[in-house]
Amino acid sequence: IRIPKLRDFWNLLNPKSIRQRMANYFAIFSFAGMLFYIGSGVFNTVYPVGMKLSGSTSSEIFFIFFLSNAIQCVMFYYYRKIVKNDDEVGTARHALLLRGIIYLIIGATFVLAKAPIFLGLNVVLYPICSGMAYVLYFTASNMLLFKFINSKARGTELGVYSSLTGIGTVAGALLSGYFVQSIGFWFAFLVAGIFMFSAMFVLTKIK
Repeated sequence: IRIPKLRDFWNLLNPKSIRQRMANYFAIFSFAGMLFYIGSGVFNTVYPVGMKLSGSTSSEIFFIFFLSNAIQCVMFYYYRKIVKNDDEVGTARHALLLRGIIYLIIGATFVLAKAPIFLGLNVVLYPICSGMAYVLYFTASNMLLFKFINSKARGTELGVYSSLTGIGTVAGALLSGYFVQSIGFWFAFLVAGIFMFSAMFVLTKIK
């Protein structure tokens, strides 16, 4: 086990070898993962604040997150029964599609919906997004990660992937603050949805 060096990232992301990288499922998967965590960082950083500023109480926000975590527990337990014969790539893509759509709908609620409809929609939408869709993607992506890692460079590639997802989360958090301050919460959620769709498109390169 060793700390990844800059050349390890360059070997993965070198723009001069696009064709070779597109044949490397680990590189494709890592890029999709970074997009996912950027989008998640954009959404998750400002969502509780947006709910609070939209008039929701702390107890109502707590209930939404509590319900989401409860659904996560159930989804993790029944994951194999839920996905049945769907392969991991298909499961991950379906989860990204669902997550992206819900991000867009939640963004629309911040513009169009009024309380109590606003609260009711978020009580339903967020647990589906963070409870159901997240578990499907998280579980499938972890299974894919260990399928695509090179057996001769597991430590390095795992370090590269972890670094990219961490960078994505921090970048998403920073972007979210900029989007909210410049335009509004709805725009941040729109961008988060676009990142989910982008990650889904990247995964189509894995046959």
